[in-house]
Amino acid sequence: MLESLRTGQKVAAALILAAVVGIVSWSAFGGARYAATPATAGDVTYTAPDAASVPLRVHVVGEVRQPGLYTLCAGSRVCNAIECAGGFTSAARPDSVNLAAYLEDGQQVRVEAVPQPEPQAVPVPAPVAAAPVAPQPDAQAAPTPAPAQAPAPVARPTSQPPFAQGQPQPRVRLNSAGLEELQRIEGIGPELAKNILAYRAVNGPFRSIEDLDQVPGIGPATVERIRVSASLN
Repeated sequence: MLESLRTGQKVAAALILAAVVGIVSWSAFGGARYAATPATAGDVTYTAPDAASVPLRVHVVGEVRQPGLYTLCAGSRVCNAIECAGGFTSAARPDSVNLAAYLEDGQQVRVEAVPQPEPQAVPVPAPVAAAPVAPQPDAQAAPTPAPAQAPAPVARPTSQPPFAQGQPQPRVRLNSAGLEELQRIEGIGPELAKNILAYRAVNGPFRSIEDLDQVPGIGPATVERIRVSASLN
């Protein structure tokens, strides 16, 4: 029994030793062979994009008709950017940019304006001092003239008897008025008053105002004036 156990231990030790020797041999020969083999790159290669195919993005500002961002082809010049922006304005100074220069991506093209002349100051004349005025002697106060008196009203003669101002005059009765009363009628004088009395004495009382047209010296116009201030009774 003891002899069999010792035999098994010897076999196990031999196997372990063989494994260690195999590992060392592989590291010394096989590992070195693989390590000595250089790594080679694959067939896939990276190609950088062509700069001529990338569009340019430029910013045009200043005295152009349509300032803003514009995209142009590679190899474009400043003149192409100005043309895209509508061209120069009337106030632009074209020599402020190099129209023949090539553009770069992200470039800003600024067109300057023509400088305006500064306004010249107008000289202001100095104020002229006024000459001193000599004092004048006090003038004596002139006497105040007396106020003019209004002329006295002139009384105008009238053939009509006085009545209260503003009150209407009574109408003259043609069929009963006397010589003086008839003369109160507008347009009737002493002669026409006598003619009216004579007509009334011969023909009797008037039947209407229109009958006055038959009195000598009285016409249609006089009848209309008498109608305003006379009545039959």
